[in-house]
Amino acid sequence: MNDVNSRIVDIIGIQVDLGASRRGVDMGPSAIRYSGIFEKISELGYECYDKGDITANPLLIDKPSPNPKLKNIDVIANASNELYIKVQASLQNGHFPLVLGGDHSIAVGSVLGVQSVHENIGIIWIDAHGDFNNAETTPSGNVHGMSLSAITGLGPEEMIPFKPANISYVNPNNIALIGVRSIDDEEKKRLKECGAHVFTMADIDKYGMKDIMKMAIDIATNGTKGFHVSLDLDAINPNEAPGVGTPVYGGLTLREAHLAAEMIAENNNLLSAEIVELNPILDIKNQTGELAVQLALSLLGKTIY
Repeated sequence: MNDVNSRIVDIIGIQVDLGASRRGVDMGPSAIRYSGIFEKISELGYECYDKGDITANPLLIDKPSPNPKLKNIDVIANASNELYIKVQASLQNGHFPLVLGGDHSIAVGSVLGVQSVHENIGIIWIDAHGDFNNAETTPSGNVHGMSLSAITGLGPEEMIPFKPANISYVNPNNIALIGVRSIDDEEKKRLKECGAHVFTMADIDKYGMKDIMKMAIDIATNGTKGFHVSLDLDAINPNEAPGVGTPVYGGLTLREAHLAAEMIAENNNLLSAEIVELNPILDIKNQTGELAVQLALSLLGKTIY
């Protein structure tokens, strides 16, 4: 690998669900482990290490937020800082960090951890939502809808107090969002203004997943050292991924999601990945947990034949 192809995978869990209005995704890492992710990655020929789970600091959970539009910001920033350190250490050791969330607020820790090592990365963000609000535009105050904005330097800065001044933000021109179908009006304006590339479900319907992924990979690799994949399981249609906190119908099919993961693996520029927003409380017989494992295996190079 350049680091992208390391045969050593570090599994890093983060049990945080305070960025969302619905609780339960803190149990996501356990459900994915229960589905056999460690054993199945090892069967692919990787050396695999389970680095355990980061949990929310109990001393911060009930701390009042200084800004009501940034709910639970201190505890989330604290956990994201721990994730930042773990992801950074994994990459510095020449390993591949695979992060299991948790709600999507934790992406600030994983992405900036990768950026701290590789300095100039792209992102493929697969999600039903834009995650590009800030404190001024959010209708809910739930910071899992702000993480992509924060890592581009467009706020809220309170999510990333751990970012060293010498680590640059991610360039929005190297960000591709895929599968978007629920986006706030102000969020839409901010995405258009910053230069991020948004591929909605309508685009996938028009052009097909193969062509969309070609464009997304080109965007994420254009002048970068490689890219990070952030996979929110709500990108997939809820009939195939029912165990998510914020389901939106009309999403990716199972095969479209696997094609995306397979094309990413074939490109050979993947630096790191995270899978987030699995809510076992809402799942059916761990269907979504098992799907998360299969998509992780596809990202790591598993093919049908």
